[in-house]
Amino acid sequence: MSKTARKEFEAAHERQIIKNDARHIRTKVEAAQQNPDSAGVRWPFELIQNAHDAGPRDGENRVKIHFTFKNDELVVSHTGKPFIAQDLAALLSGGSGKEFDDDKTTGRFGTGFMVTHALSTHVAVCGVIKTEKDHERFHIELDRGGDEDAIAKNIEQANEAIDKAKPLHESCIADNPTASFTYYNTDCAVAQRGLKRLEQALPYLYATCDKLGQVCIERPHGTTLFEPRDIKKDIDGFVPKSKDIDGFVLKSIEVMVSQGEITQLLTALRIGQNAESGLLVVLEHNDSHQHRVILPNSNFPKIFVRFPIAGTDFLPFNVVLDGRFAPRQERDGIAMHEPDRCLVSAAMDAFPTLTQHAVKSGWRDAHKLACLAIPERPSSDEMNWWEEVV
Repeated sequence: MSKTARKEFEAAHERQIIKNDARHIRTKVEAAQQNPDSAGVRWPFELIQNAHDAGPRDGENRVKIHFTFKNDELVVSHTGKPFIAQDLAALLSGGSGKEFDDDKTTGRFGTGFMVTHALSTHVAVCGVIKTEKDHERFHIELDRGGDEDAIAKNIEQANEAIDKAKPLHESCIADNPTASFTYYNTDCAVAQRGLKRLEQALPYLYATCDKLGQVCIERPHGTTLFEPRDIKKDIDGFVPKSKDIDGFVLKSIEVMVSQGEITQLLTALRIGQNAESGLLVVLEHNDSHQHRVILPNSNFPKIFVRFPIAGTDFLPFNVVLDGRFAPRQERDGIAMHEPDRCLVSAAMDAFPTLTQHAVKSGWRDAHKLACLAIPERPSSDEMNWWEEVV
């Protein structure tokens, strides 16, 4: 092939790649916007997951995340590790290069990020990218509300914006978020639905996400602040950070929740034979150092893979099952193949020990942890299996 032909081929190939990415992005954006109920309870966790998977930036132990929603604009910022080149490539391509989750993380800015476009098709991304030599700050505008041609053009514009990234001295990183996402003309119902679910789920997340730090949710009617506090010793019925109970490991972390002058102390617990699977429970403290079991709402997901799995509220339990299950790509259920069933069974084995420990420790409503029932769903092989396990 001549140099001229080769040059023409490479240009055509690049255009085709962008066209394919645009088609993929348009499909995912339309899917998110056509399913506001499911996308509405999923989008916060996709953003948290991207930040948490990368881990905290150098010099910090946990990732701080801030949600600000006002005047139809939502801003989400965090202090996770800086972007790398692969992150930006996935962000601009809609994650089409990595369709499936790996064993440890879900892949930063994979297809899950597309769910956040249920909030808005226009989002500004400002962040820090780490290169082999130093750090640079970039700003790109993602506008994905048009047809394939418009989206393809936006991909090219975003690429040009990346070329304008400016060098950033490392000392400036600690004073600012590592990344921020600004969603313009936000769908208020989707935003509020997600923030409400986030507030419900956050206490559980501190038992599943060991790098999650302070989370602030700021809205026009007020601000809610979640702050983890590691437990040091066993005092007045408090369980230590890690404790062996009849062959099960009980781990806990205190979480302070503040709303204005009102504060509430919670304890998030996880009990299981190992890290593969277990049960999650949240306790509320009162002034007399008593604990009360906080029961999840009937429509709250009962299965987590570190983060909530939609479509699992049908399980009539007062605990949450957490494990290394195989989630469907849209996180609307788990595969429930034999490995998942083994993990579920192992988690369920902790029920008697958890209930006995709760009663012995004097937790209010401890008996409700033992409430189990047969899932109410149409008969199927999966439902029959659940009936046998329960």
